Amino acid sequence: MENLVALIEKWDAHEEVGFCSESVKIVFRAIYGSTSRATCSGPSSRRCRSPHHIAELWLDLARGMMAEAEWTLTGHVPSSFEEYIEVAVPAFGLGAIALTTLYLVGPELTEEVVRSRDYEEMLWHVGVSTRLLNDLQTYKREEEQGKTNSVLLLAPRHGGSIEAAKREVRSVIAASRRELLRLVVRDGCAGTRSLQQEFWNIYKVGHLLYSEEDGWCTSSSETIRVGNAVVHEPLSWRPGGKIGSPAAARRV
Repeated sequence: MENLVALIEKWDAHEEVGFCSESVKIVFRAIYGSTSRATCSGPSSRRCRSPHHIAELWLDLARGMMAEAEWTLTGHVPSSFEEYIEVAVPAFGLGAIALTTLYLVGPELTEEVVRSRDYEEMLWHVGVSTRLLNDLQTYKREEEQGKTNSVLLLAPRHGGSIEAAKREVRSVIAASRRELLRLVVRDGCAGTRSLQQEFWNIYKVGHLLYSEEDGWCTSSSETIRVGNAVVHEPLSWRPGGKIGSPAAARRV
């Protein structure tokens, strides 16, 4: 993890760092190569004018994962919920995974937009919401693995009650979701209306994946049904000239 972080920090000058293992070499070259190709050629070059912002998203992810690994190795327990969330949100990887897609197929993202406070706040709140939704579904497995989880972290505040801790986590999710929605519907927000809507769409996908189980890791039947609806079910013409998949609409 230290080697990977150092490589991403150097980015174009990564040869100065070198690779400590073949695994690190494969991972870094996949990140660096795909980012460079996506941002420097074809129609995507119009959408993302600076590949360095994507590199920063990967760096946040790598640093967060390294911090979580150190917590597990040393048995460190965050002293506060705030300490946990500052690491857990970037380590979740939402920015690197979901937002890279927006650079390629979403609304045009200028340097001014991606550096704006509105953009950063929307990214933060959708990250908090989805990470904590994940925590609610994975705390048992992560406890067995010796990992930190918001539910396990908050339980001692409530006399060890897991259910009370889960209620507190849900209240944080609700507050972050409200703030995200406020930014999504607000006029004058940095970027375009379609960009604001995309952040809300990302949250909805996260809610779908984690509302009942860990749909990302378990490939739940509901996740598979939604994927099939998007890919295989024919679009239907609705009154008013709207096109959509009825089954997909019901599930999302």
